Amino acid sequence: MINALPEAIRWPAAEAYRAAGGGKDGLAAIDRIQDNYRDDAKAEKVRDKEQKVADQWDQLPRALGVRFPNTTEEEMAALVETAQLADTPEKGIKLAADLRKTQKQEAKKARVTEQIPGLIDGILSNPEWKDVIGVFDDSAIGNFIRMDQGEADAIAMFDLLGDVMTGENLDMMTGVLSESDLQVLRNIGAGLTANRSISEEQMEKALKAMFKATQGASYADYKADQILNR
Repeated sequence: MINALPEAIRWPAAEAYRAAGGGKDGLAAIDRIQDNYRDDAKAEKVRDKEQKVADQWDQLPRALGVRFPNTTEEEMAALVETAQLADTPEKGIKLAADLRKTQKQEAKKARVTEQIPGLIDGILSNPEWKDVIGVFDDSAIGNFIRMDQGEADAIAMFDLLGDVMTGENLDMMTGVLSESDLQVLRNIGAGLTANRSISEEQMEKALKAMFKATQGASYADYKADQILNR
């Protein structure tokens, strides 16, 4: 019987059996040894599991850094803080993944809102920008007349603005700009000649509305500040 026990408790079990005088008392002593052994084994498993989880929590910042590269220190600090709110490290990484999606969207929105005001100012500051709106196909203009530099610059600025005015980027402005202004801006994204019915007034209104939405101040206030701070 003793030989059938786990090796770790054979000797203690034999000693307990002899100390109890053998018989039923000895068998009861062996049972107690086995019960203690099983309890100790369970406790050790619990300790091992707890230690593993503790190690995972310790390694969480490093794991997040590998999982989400190209983050700023501020972004990573937010990811770690969010992950630590979870019950387990695994759930924490999932929470961090959700936050990272939001961070990327916000970063993209910030890039867009930083680019747009400068492009719009470049257009509206060009005295010839109205000459390239809704009156001809600028792709064929060279066949008839020679563009001057001001018109060429205006078209180039519109082209750059069109590159930024993707449907996804404009969707971020839904609720901030009117649908009519958004439609005019979508026309910019599609190319100036996509809708030749755009009037100068419509275009100027839409550009100024987008400027205010991304800059936080009206275009007139912006130009006034420029004059005052020269």
